[in-house]
Amino acid sequence: MIDHDLARFSALITGMGEYYRKPLSESAMGIYWDLLKSYDFTAINAAAGKHAQDPEAGRFMPMAADLIKLLPAQKSTDYLPHPGPEEAWAIAFKAAQGEHVPIVWTQQIQDAWGDVAELYAQEGALPARMAFKEIYAGIVDVAKRDGIPAVYHLTEGYGPGAKQSAIDAMSDALRKGLLTADALPDGIKYLAAPQTSATPALEKLAERLALEGPAVEKADDSVIDENMTKIRALLGGFS
Repeated sequence: MIDHDLARFSALITGMGEYYRKPLSESAMGIYWDLLKSYDFTAINAAAGKHAQDPEAGRFMPMAADLIKLLPAQKSTDYLPHPGPEEAWAIAFKAAQGEHVPIVWTQQIQDAWGDVAELYAQEGALPARMAFKEIYAGIVDVAKRDGIPAVYHLTEGYGPGAKQSAIDAMSDALRKGLLTADALPDGIKYLAAPQTSATPALEKLAERLALEGPAVEKADDSVIDENMTKIRALLGGFS
């Protein structure tokens, strides 16, 4: 969850306290928030409903651990919280540099940017930022209501250096837990297959990444080697 969720989270926990006749102090509410804020609000809300319907456990006010126990098994990128409006704007603003720039973002951020891109081009960053934050908050509210977590994807970009930047962006997103190997572009996922026959394709990709434009006739060997190292690291030590 993010700070934007605090009001409805507080309403949920307060309502449960009233239902179980266990009024909560401000400090107790803070403990619930600290222990549960890393989970999606929709999942917490569903867990609270399951707890209340349990014939045995449902007779008592749930602790945070009781709700966590009822959450569905998570993959590493399941139930990622949606970025707040300011963080989302910082991500979206990369698109202002041009379509050649690779970006790792959510569909909600991409949609909100699409709605304000023309405004940015005509009137600049300040009015676009204000409009973006309002539009994005509305899109995220709908996503949360429908139980849709933040799912990140890569927009690769194009032009000289774009592929190299895409590799760097994917590597950074993997380290942060925003992407999994399943989210990598098909060409990269194929190279992750545990077969030596993929090595020539891997080398070919590394060479292609080293070519910075049509004026370059041959990629520098050192750049190819560097790209091979980055790709292998990105794929978790594939060899």
